[in-house]
Amino acid sequence: PSSMPSSEPSSLPSAMPSSMPSTLNLIELRSEADLNMCFDLRRGRTRNGVVIQLLECNGTPSQHWLIDSEGYIRSALDYNKCVDLRGPSTGLGTQIQIWDCVDGYQFQQWSYQSDGTIRPVRDSEKCIDIKNADFQGIHLW
Repeated sequence: PSSMPSSEPSSLPSAMPSSMPSTLNLIELRSEADLNMCFDLRRGRTRNGVVIQLLECNGTPSQHWLIDSEGYIRSALDYNKCVDLRGPSTGLGTQIQIWDCVDGYQFQQWSYQSDGTIRPVRDSEKCIDIKNADFQGIHLW
């Protein structure tokens, strides 16, 4: 299964890095297997290492993301935090987490395919996938 971006504009947090544009389109990343399930920052926490989970879409900022022109997926809660491969690794089953954004770091850069998959720039043979049939987590597969 893969994930699809869903356009969902939202208000911006008050603190924004100076390198970000003043108007942004925030999106929800939804599972193609169940469009009611969204990428969610567990408990709305932005500390390094917090796992990205799938949770029923609820419109909260922990489910809003910005995809920038370099392929980074940034959290709406803190634009300095990016979706990251734990490890860093591209091995099967690698967890997807949040981490400080690092310019040019391929373990945080993603490409979006016409079939709806999101693939790491570091290893285009793999994609973000649902961990279990219960939609509890996502990982690289």
